[in-house]
Amino acid sequence: MFLTLTLVLASVTIHTFKKPPIVAQRVAYVQKLLVKRGFTREQAGTITADPKLQMPMKPVEEERTTWANLKEKFLSPDFVGKGMAFLQEQAVGLQQIETTSHVPSQTLISLTGIESELGSNQGKYEAYKLLWLRTMTSSRDWHWQAKNFAALAEYCRDSGKNCFEIKGSRDGAVGWTQIMPTNIKKYGMDIDGCGIVDLDNPARPLDALATAANFLQAYWQKSWKLALTKYYGSSHGYPDTVLAYAHSLGLDLSQDPGRRKPARRRAKTTAKKIGTKRPRVSYNSGSSFFCCTNKLLLLFRKKLAWPPRHA
Repeated sequence: MFLTLTLVLASVTIHTFKKPPIVAQRVAYVQKLLVKRGFTREQAGTITADPKLQMPMKPVEEERTTWANLKEKFLSPDFVGKGMAFLQEQAVGLQQIETTSHVPSQTLISLTGIESELGSNQGKYEAYKLLWLRTMTSSRDWHWQAKNFAALAEYCRDSGKNCFEIKGSRDGAVGWTQIMPTNIKKYGMDIDGCGIVDLDNPARPLDALATAANFLQAYWQKSWKLALTKYYGSSHGYPDTVLAYAHSLGLDLSQDPGRRKPARRRAKTTAKKIGTKRPRVSYNSGSSFFCCTNKLLLLFRKKLAWPPRHA
């Protein structure tokens, strides 16, 4: 009887203090992030309860490729011509960005070309739904996905855009330069004076270019490859491809601070004293004693024909 009562009480206790489902925890976390970004609790609840978020995403067909193939594509005469034309078309705005950030215009055009093919392909995924889905289903990085979801919601609110219409990459990056939503608030710039940070407008690329330059300039004076690695999140293929395309547009790669070798320090040389005698070696010292002992042993071994140690 006592054992039965104990089991009943234990089951009641477990049921009472049972943790809420994982989905409920994550929804509450997203709502907390939205409130931190200036939404009211009611607005945060409305956003997370939107039935459109539960609708399945449209299937996307991806083309598998390699960095070697991409480099060949971007270095083709056709794509280099497009980059040069874009460089001349946006010359005034790019000069302003370069003066402020010290990031060369060729690099920004190259980055934009590789990220979105100069704005013509800003992604095929529904970025808002993608980030929400990964927040609810990811096992490891769901906190990071949730932060990007909340950041994208803030960007849509501030720019007056419909989040469900924004396309992005398979990682949730958006706009001309495919920047992650968590970086928009920190690095976003309204350089064209339209009143909002507009990163995905097909007719206005300057805000996106200035935002990318604002991100890169923190590392640009150390190493160009380092800056591009920080932007993309990986050093494999991306920095070399961006710099190769930028070089085809006229960028001088020898100006990269990361390529400059530090000046070698002159070795300290000590002048030899002429006329000084060789220091006398004391055979009473430990090292000299063992040295002489080994020589004597070898001499005796030859004379007496001692067998080797392994015999």
